[in-house]
Amino acid sequence: MWFLWVSIAMAGQPVFLGFSPSGRFAAVAEVDANGSSTHAELRSIDVDAGAWSHWPASGVGADAARAVSAAERAAGKPYVAQHIDPNMLGQSLTFWLEGDHSAAVWPRTMDARVRTTAGTGVLSLTETPTGTDCSGSFAVTPTWVWRGPDGHAVDLLRLRGPRRWPTCTTSFALDEVREGPAGALVFLIRATELVDGDVRMHTVLAATRLGAR
Repeated sequence: MWFLWVSIAMAGQPVFLGFSPSGRFAAVAEVDANGSSTHAELRSIDVDAGAWSHWPASGVGADAARAVSAAERAAGKPYVAQHIDPNMLGQSLTFWLEGDHSAAVWPRTMDARVRTTAGTGVLSLTETPTGTDCSGSFAVTPTWVWRGPDGHAVDLLRLRGPRRWPTCTTSFALDEVREGPAGALVFLIRATELVDGDVRMHTVLAATRLGAR
């Protein structure tokens, strides 16, 4: 029942910014309107490495477009060199969930079946408690395993540092999957974070390619 008493500070839905022409890189911005200004936090990922290609960069503007532009300027040359193209949004893939992710049984698991151009694959999400107390709930650490249409499995967190999610994350949920050039797959995953009784949502990225092993 304690959950009913917390204040909720939720960021806006993530905005997918595009792929690079080769599908090597992809980026997303999370936009949050606050009074007269808008804040954007930009993240990008190296699809082939399965790791951050740029640390989060922030920007503020009068609207979402200006805030995202400010975040891109803050990211600087490393981001510009990725050549992420806003015209290359790829396609948003259909997925459906199987399993009871909310069950109080550890580890918690859920499968997401994703329909790609090469067939249906499965993303298995697993959460294991870390023992860290976060405002009355326990933080969890995830495992995300992608089994492609060809049956081969890829650990989407094969490069685990630096951590992509906040310390006091208590749950993860698949928000969107996009397929880009050369079979690039990007998974947008929402992390629920508890900070001093406040609930915040963050977008974290995972990526691979169809046929990767």
